[in-house]
Amino acid sequence: MQDYIAFASQHLGLFALFMLVLVGLIVSEIIGLSRSARKYTTNQTILAVNRDNAQLVDIREPNDYKRAHIAGAINIPLAQLADKHSRLDKSKPVIIICATGQRAQAALTLLQQQGYQQLAMLNNGMASWQREALPTVSD
Repeated sequence: MQDYIAFASQHLGLFALFMLVLVGLIVSEIIGLSRSARKYTTNQTILAVNRDNAQLVDIREPNDYKRAHIAGAINIPLAQLADKHSRLDKSKPVIIICATGQRAQAALTLLQQQGYQQLAMLNNGMASWQREALPTVSD
């Protein structure tokens, strides 16, 4: 330990640079972890709805939603989410559903900026739900 202290005192600039890089890496990892979306499987989604009263938000276009959606899901297309997110309860978990899981991250980022904290997405979207032949409803 004394060798490290001696090195740091003799090479203060190098030690300061090392500490700066180390802190930067730690902060970067923390920010990355907090922004990464929790991806729920179909089973995790069902559990979250049944156990935690999670809200399902289908961000697909209305025609796709009307054709087939998960019972209880509300349709707020991604383009309208910024204006209509107030329909959601911030105190409850929100699970975003899109067609394949590609656009859900944009919705999660938008909701996170609006103060929603309990956010997740259905991994691979409705494609995974339908691939597992889980029930859907149509309007």
